[in-house]
Amino acid sequence: MAWFSRLWVKICLLVIVLGLTVGVFAYSRLSHTPAGPRVSVTSQPLKFSMELGKAEFQYGENITIKFRLENIGNETITINRWNPPGWPSGYKETSYSKVHGFGGLFGEEEFHFGFRITYPNGTEIYELTEGFLDYAYSFRMDRGGWIEQTIIWDYYSTLWEELDILNPYPLSRVTYQIRGVFKNGPHTLETSAIMFEIK
Repeated sequence: MAWFSRLWVKICLLVIVLGLTVGVFAYSRLSHTPAGPRVSVTSQPLKFSMELGKAEFQYGENITIKFRLENIGNETITINRWNPPGWPSGYKETSYSKVHGFGGLFGEEEFHFGFRITYPNGTEIYELTEGFLDYAYSFRMDRGGWIEQTIIWDYYSTLWEELDILNPYPLSRVTYQIRGVFKNGPHTLETSAIMFEIK
């Protein structure tokens, strides 16, 4: 019966190993979200990036856009924003590190970035880079500091449709270009274009 006990132990160990292997594989698949197309522009000491959730969207589907600003220089810098745009409709999230001294009406919850959407031929169809209120605010960013903001843009918002401003209709089923825009005082950082398609 000793051989049977040893066999049973081996079977139990094999089952445990297989279970752990399957579990690790499943976790890695679920926890890894493939990154979408990303573009960056650098103008010392700032690096500004924009990333889309993916490159193809269904008609009427919300569009995920992530913006990131980094201080890649060696000193603390001050960021000055004039006439910031309001948040576009939809989900929004802000995170940051080594950033402080927020001013403005909403502090760190200001929408610090912006974007432009054009047809491939350059014709602009949507822009969100400046707001309607004439005011300025600033914040400080230490060396290695960064700030990220993610939006899930509900570009077919009932509110906008009722007000008949900004984006009163969904994007048509064609290919577009989107560029990230960040304004720091009189200086503007604009990324190269990401192509995306509404299907």
